[in-house]
Amino acid sequence: MRLPAAALAAYLSAAAPAAAAVAPYVPATQIGDVVADATMLDQDGGTVRWSDWRGKTLVVGFIYTRCPEPKECPLTTARFATMQRLLAGTPVHLVEVTLDPAYDAPAVLRRYAAPFGADPQRWTLVTGDPATMSVVARRYGIVTEGTPGKRGFVHAEGVVIVDRDGRLTDRIDGNDWTAQEVAAQARARAALPSNPLARAWLALKQGVSAACGGTVSGIPGWLAALVLASLLAAGALVGRRLYRSLLAGR
Repeated sequence: MRLPAAALAAYLSAAAPAAAAVAPYVPATQIGDVVADATMLDQDGGTVRWSDWRGKTLVVGFIYTRCPEPKECPLTTARFATMQRLLAGTPVHLVEVTLDPAYDAPAVLRRYAAPFGADPQRWTLVTGDPATMSVVARRYGIVTEGTPGKRGFVHAEGVVIVDRDGRLTDRIDGNDWTAQEVAAQARARAALPSNPLARAWLALKQGVSAACGGTVSGIPGWLAALVLASLLAAGALVGRRLYRSLLAGR
């Protein structure tokens, strides 16, 4: 369903005052749970729901078009462009959710996505009324602080993967992931052949990043992975020496 421009503007602005109110607590969906459905708008102004993509594996990211940091939202979208190529011909669909729905109307999202070559059949950008989109983001564990377009606006970064049954399977925090790693994980969730090394490296970075405080600590994923690899190597060396000492003592 496509809405006329006037109706669309009214649709997006009607709930804008509500967005300024204190948002109610929304628990993040847990791994293994079905993601609650929601009615949104795609970049062409059509109505979409999460349930429309049942039967497909989803990679979901979170951006806003006015983001001024090249290494944040624009980088996420550039990685989605790479994933679109890597996942061509698979039942994996890409979705980017705006965190600035009051500004990011469908036409804005369409202009934003055009330079990245987003194919609407494989990559959907979604918006909607601010109250709904706030709930959508928080259900996926994405929190924001401040007002988009103003100094001091910050938001959590990351992507999530949802399986063909609508269940959350992966929450990948931060932005120290590559298109190749997430594409490999999405392929595995879709029961397709995937690169085990890319998946293992992603898991390694996520595990160490979580142990070290993730993006809050400011430790880059590559450095965290290096630290873990060093610890594992040291542990293996200590274990080997202990084993030799035990043998020598017999």
